[in-house]
Order: sequence, then C-alpha cells, then structure tokens
Amino acid sequence: EFMAAVISNQGGYYSTYAYLSEAKRMGLKIFPPNINQSQIKYTGREDTIRVGFTQLKGLTKETQELIIHDRDKRGFYGSFTEFLERLGSNIPFHDVLILIRAGCFDGIKGDQKRSDLVWQTLKYYSRKQYTLNFKGIKAGKIIFPNLKKEIRDEIEIFEFPISCHPLNLFDPYLKGINHISSQELDGKVGEGVTLIGWLITDKLVHSKDGEPMEFLTFEDRDSTFEAVIFPKTYRKFCHILRGPGPYILKGRVEEDLGAVTINLSGVELVRPHCRFSAFD
Repeated sequence: EFMAAVISNQGGYYSTYAYLSEAKRMGLKIFPPNINQSQIKYTGREDTIRVGFTQLKGLTKETQELIIHDRDKRGFYGSFTEFLERLGSNIPFHDVLILIRAGCFDGIKGDQKRSDLVWQTLKYYSRKQYTLNFKGIKAGKIIFPNLKKEIRDEIEIFEFPISCHPLNLFDPYLKGINHISSQELDGKVGEGVTLIGWLITDKLVHSKDGEPMEFLTFEDRDSTFEAVIFPKTYRKFCHILRGPGPYILKGRVEEDLGAVTINLSGVELVRPHCRFSAFD
C-alpha cells in the first residue's frame, strides 16, 4: 500500500520504474493494468501492486474516469464486446487501442489475440461512423534488441517493461562481460570492479573549482548502487550518459561513513549489433 501510494503520488527522488523495480526486489508482485481490477491510481493489496490507468501514456483522463464510473455502476465487463457495447460510444478510438496494447483486456479476451481486438475495434467504430484517430504515441528513443510485440507495447505505453527487468532484454549482448553483482560491492572496497548498470537518476553538480561532475544512481537485477564521476572523467564520458543504458561501468569501490560508492573511471554503452527501436 505504501509503495503504491508513493508511485501514485509521483513523488520522491526516483522514477516510477525505479520504485516498481525496488518493489519487485522486496518480493512484491507487479500486476499489469486490468480493465476490471485497476483503479486510476496504483493500488496495493497484501503482497501485490496493480498498475493504474494513469500509467498508460496517452490515455485521456476522461476515459479513465468513465471506466471507473461505469464499472462501479454496472459491474465488471464480461467480454471485450460488452466493453465496446457499454462504453464504445463515449471513448475515443485511440484510447481503446491504448487499453488493448497495455493488456487491459487480456483477462476477458478468451482465445482472441490482441490483434483480433484491434480489428474488432476497427469494425465497431467504422460501423458507428466515428472518426478514427490514428495519431501515434510519442516517446523517447531507446534502442532495444528484437523484442516481442507485447514488450514493445509495454515500453511505449508504460515507458518501461513491466513483465521483465530491462537488463533481461540485453542478455545476448551481456554474455562474456566479466562483471560483479551490486550485492558484492560491500566486500570490494578499495578494489577496481566492473558492473552492468541501468541508469535510474543523476544529478549534475560542480566541483569547488566550478567544473561539472555528476552523481548517479544505477541498478542491476539485484539492487541499486551509487556512483560518482569526477570532472576529468566526466569530460571524457559525459556524452555517453544520455539515456538509461545499459552501461558497462568500471571504477574503484570507495566507502565514506558507511556509504559505498563507485568512483567511475570508465563508462561504455551496451550497443546491440542488431538494433530495434521500440518507438519506430
């Protein structure tokens, strides 16, 4: 409940993805949006968090509120056809597509594929002679290896994958890289290490001499970890740190007042040989 409230409040130092990733490490299960179970905001119950409609990029506030109001008044939707019959006249075509691609109807679509629901939606709106809006969803450019369409939809609509850790998408390109887990850092103080990191957040500051440097927070599949890149190294690698990653990070493990940090000496962006842009 606490984690769901923090995410819904859009507060804190980290992004929504960072909080969800931490929730998974805490042992919580993250459930995708569901047309019969989701609320507008994220909800928490026992050891689960349910993604709310507010996370669906491009979904209008009016549609979110209408779904909740209709569901509270007339009950759950038994099928996708019932959903269209009840709300199709009042929801834009584009919003229905977002709901389909986000998997909101997966629990009630039976043997139908998501693509089948898209064709059913086209047929419904064409029959009703509504204006179809095919306006695409704009999103940042993140280059991923070849993905299943469901994962591409997650990245485009939620802005991060829900069903897996982003580093899992790069497994073929991470094999053979000799690196340690972030959980090993406490035992590596004073040593040089290599890690694989997904950038969570960063803060650009200036040294006492006025030179730019940066504090960064990364995560791997085990935990988050802090890093610092001082001016000389920053000048060399700052042009690389322009996205979430993943990155190959080299540096020295340091400890100050019990806080373990990596003093970065090298940064390399993992670049798949065969690229696929999830947003093209």
